[in-house]
Amino acid sequence: MYAYSGMDVDRVQRPTKWAKIELPIEFKIGLEGMAKLANWRIRRTAGGFEVATEERYKNRSPDLLRLERIADSTNSSGAAAYDKFRSWLPQDGLATSELRSKVAQMKEVTNPESSTEAWVNFRMRFSTMPDRELGPYLADLFPDIVEQIPTASLWALHFDPSLSWRVAAVRVLFAAQASPEILQDWSHG
Repeated sequence: MYAYSGMDVDRVQRPTKWAKIELPIEFKIGLEGMAKLANWRIRRTAGGFEVATEERYKNRSPDLLRLERIADSTNSSGAAAYDKFRSWLPQDGLATSELRSKVAQMKEVTNPESSTEAWVNFRMRFSTMPDRELGPYLADLFPDIVEQIPTASLWALHFDPSLSWRVAAVRVLFAAQASPEILQDWSHG
């Protein structure tokens, strides 16, 4: 049910789950390829194509971001809580040994002097360490945090890959509308 204050309800367009989309021919992936990556449904209309997210098409809430509690004061000292990080998709290929070496030499990592630098240390090490070291690193670090802050808890954020593709698709499609000359350069270069 929708409430329209002071508006003629018959003249207001109701929300729809479908969005019109115009995909430039320069997009080699094609609409079907993009729809597969972004988890969209496609329908042909008289004016072209429309897409709907899979969850909107099925009238269910999106589940693109999901939080999972990993550890808190009740289980922070047990290694089993940190085993969940073993099931994460490997990220080792994203950080080179050269990058890890540079991070290891940063002042904030070697000798953090403030709480801000301590958080920088954590973020930099967490972001660049080899996959196999993540669980043991957190199992070693987090109990000390819980000792200092008993209400602390460690969470994992699970991120559906289709969300990245949706954001990328929207950015590219807006750019194609705003600056079509970019596509001309792109398709010939």
